[in-house]
Amino acid sequence: MRRFRIWVLSVLAGMLAACGGSAPVAAPAGSGAAVPSGVSGRAAATGTLAGLVQGARKEGRLDLVFSEDTIGGAETATEWADGFNQLYGLNLTVQFTPGPSMPEMAAKVAQEYATNRPATTDVFLGAETHIISLLKAEALQPVDWTSWATNVTNPQIIAPGNVAVEVLSATPGITYNGAKIKAEEAPASLQDLLNPRFKGHIASTPYTGVFEDLATPEMWGQQRTLDFLKAYSQQVSGLMRSGDIQRLANGEFDIMAINTDGSAALRWQAKGVPLQHVVPSDAPFVQFRYMGVPKNSAHPNAAQLFINYVVSRPGQDILYKHAFSDHYLLPGSHSGAALDRLKASGVALKELNVQFVQRNAASMSDAFAKQAAVILAKG
Repeated sequence: MRRFRIWVLSVLAGMLAACGGSAPVAAPAGSGAAVPSGVSGRAAATGTLAGLVQGARKEGRLDLVFSEDTIGGAETATEWADGFNQLYGLNLTVQFTPGPSMPEMAAKVAQEYATNRPATTDVFLGAETHIISLLKAEALQPVDWTSWATNVTNPQIIAPGNVAVEVLSATPGITYNGAKIKAEEAPASLQDLLNPRFKGHIASTPYTGVFEDLATPEMWGQQRTLDFLKAYSQQVSGLMRSGDIQRLANGEFDIMAINTDGSAALRWQAKGVPLQHVVPSDAPFVQFRYMGVPKNSAHPNAAQLFINYVVSRPGQDILYKHAFSDHYLLPGSHSGAALDRLKASGVALKELNVQFVQRNAASMSDAFAKQAAVILAKG
């Protein structure tokens, strides 16, 4: 159903974006205690958590390959490594290597599993579409998270089949340069992007994913979405990844839509650049990034423990510190207040999770994905 999408994203990402290539970061830390402090009596009594800690200690290592854009840079990985080792009383070498885009990593993990090779990364990080593709490839390990994972207590953040956990939420939308466009003149909806005054000042994305979601019966439907894309493509003067948002900051474009990384504006604001982000009133989405363990992971015990750490409050605080992202449903969330304000204003948020894709799979055709990609590319 979405095989074409994965191919399109991989090819276009390879053509239009360079992969991160900085040196790997090794970050060992820890003290050596047998069982981490703060373990609930229920989890400790099962022995499962203690067994995972013992298994991780024998593994001695954890390999992580993620896009730096998603987690906010190598600093996040380094601080996660320290906190992870400290929580579980471990002294593992945590090797972080900046990786390619999520579609490329999903394809790589699936191919490695199909050819019986060790996974490049012990923890896969991706969006709902990538989890769906890896579910079809049967490449992710089901985990009984609620039996031992002290921080995975909300079943709403667990993907179907227990193969992954939501670790952050994001609000796709319209990002614009506040130095070029005044707030009162900024587009508040996707339809506003068709205003002639914005023609030639907009960058769009080569990825059709959010437009495929928009075309489902739960949202706009295919015909309305195609009509919009045809008009919108005439407004667009370039395509770029969400991770290339510096092209907005340096004035190459005034607007980027649909930008799946709404937190990028906050990161640039921290640097003194007045980027702003708007959740469009006619497409109020919430997306998620998931972490799962490939079945062919070389260090599966450490990988499971690491995911439990990432959704802890310390793990989420580190993520927000560098990426300005966390999961709005987790206790103490920094991003939850903004979403609460949106909902209080009457906006009905639509969660674009794995379950959404599964419900709407029949309407998400390869033909539509191809048509949408061609329309964007021609524009």
